[in-house]
Amino acid sequence: MGNLIVQQINGNKYVPALGVDQSWKDMTAQRSSGVTYTNSTGRTIIVAFTFSLGSHGQGHAYVDDVRVASARIYGGVEGAHQFACSFVVPNGSTYRTTNFAVFWAELR
Repeated sequence: MGNLIVQQINGNKYVPALGVDQSWKDMTAQRSSGVTYTNSTGRTIIVAFTFSLGSHGQGHAYVDDVRVASARIYGGVEGAHQFACSFVVPNGSTYRTTNFAVFWAELR
């Protein structure tokens, strides 16, 4: 296998480790908050996004309906605030965010 790092054995098929033969893709134009997506790549992926909150608000990220990331702004903090977040999505899992993403990238 040379320098191929094996993450798991799936039957007789070797699945490369996360990051091997994958690259970052800008998915901002293809993704929207509140929409559930399914990772059907056959591989685990990483999602990295930045969402924007006003002076009062919150944003969450979910994988298989389990909250994996949150950010909240409480009263008294004026202006727009952006928060960066990343999370792992196993193959076959669903994922979504609850607030507008100003940037969304995926390692796939």
